[in-house]
Amino acid sequence: MRVATWGYLVAAIAVWVVLRTAGDRWWVATLMLFGPRWVYATPMLVLAPLALAFRRRLLWAIGLALVIVLVPIMGFCFPWARLAAATGPRLRVLTYNVDGGAVGRDAMAALVGQVQPDVIHLQECPAGFYDEVFRGWHVCSEGGLFIASRFPVHRRDSVAGVHPPHQWPRQSMLLVSVEGPFGEIGLCNVHLPSPLQYADG
Repeated sequence: MRVATWGYLVAAIAVWVVLRTAGDRWWVATLMLFGPRWVYATPMLVLAPLALAFRRRLLWAIGLALVIVLVPIMGFCFPWARLAAATGPRLRVLTYNVDGGAVGRDAMAALVGQVQPDVIHLQECPAGFYDEVFRGWHVCSEGGLFIASRFPVHRRDSVAGVHPPHQWPRQSMLLVSVEGPFGEIGLCNVHLPSPLQYADG
C-alpha cells in the first residue's frame, strides 16, 4: 500500500513535469497533452478506500496527488474573482478562433449581441470578413489576427515569427493599446501554433 501510494504520487509529479516541459517536443508527451487527463485520477478510486481502511497515514500523500492531478494537470481553478465584490470599471473581452471564417457573419453578430463584449480578439480571421459586423467599432488587424474595440485602439507591436521555426510562419501576436474609462491598457491577441501543426508540417 505504501509503495503504491508513493509510486502514484511520484507518477503524478512526473506527468505534470512532462506536460509542462515536453508537450511540443516529444510525441508521447504530445499524446498526453491532447489526450484525456481524467485518467490520471483513476488510481485514487482504489488507493483512497484502501488507505482509509488500512493506512490512514497515507491519505495526505493521496490528497497531495489529487491536488497535483486536479490543478496543474487538469487545469482546475477556483473562480475567486466571481466571489469577490466587483469594484471599478469592467472590461469584457471575447476571444474566438474563427477558423478562416468558418463562423458566419450572422453567427458572429448574434454572439456579439448576446455576450456584449467591450473588446474582441479573433484568430485565423480573413481580412475584411467581418467588416459589416464591426462597423462603428475601432478595429486593428494583421496577418489573421483581428481586434475590435468599443474604445479607441492603437496598434503597438506584432510578431510574425514562431519558435521553433515553421515552413509556414504566420502572425502569432498582435499588441494594441485600448483607451477607455479605465485609462490606457495593453491587450495582446496571441495565436501560437500547436504541436499538431508541427507534426503536419
